[in-house]
Amino acid sequence: MNKNNVEKLIPIAINVIENSKLYSNGKVSKACSSQISTFGAAISQGSLLSAVLFFGKTDDKSKIDRRELLKVIHKVISEGSSKYCKSCEDFTSLEDFIIKDKFIAKKKIIDACIAIKLALNVFILDKE
Repeated sequence: MNKNNVEKLIPIAINVIENSKLYSNGKVSKACSSQISTFGAAISQGSLLSAVLFFGKTDDKSKIDRRELLKVIHKVISEGSSKYCKSCEDFTSLEDFIIKDKFIAKKKIIDACIAIKLALNVFILDKE
């Protein structure tokens, strides 16, 4: 984790969340905060690619669409890439980014997840 990069990504994460399907009626589901934490744990306990693939599958039991969360992570990285990561610019999905450069991808995905987790503090969390 790079504190400077995370700090730069927080305003980007706020904007991306506001323009995503995770944000509705002025609120973000509380499950979103739990899912981003779960994603971080999946990365540290397993592998980055397996965590992304797991979150990318459809799960009707989840309160939020985890694929939308992956889209938010992807967008935070791609919008923040011009500011601090030139090698992050040319990828179409998180899977593509991991395959292209696993080392940089892991750092940038973790930074984006931390920024999103911190950005969620700006929003009212809906308990549903």
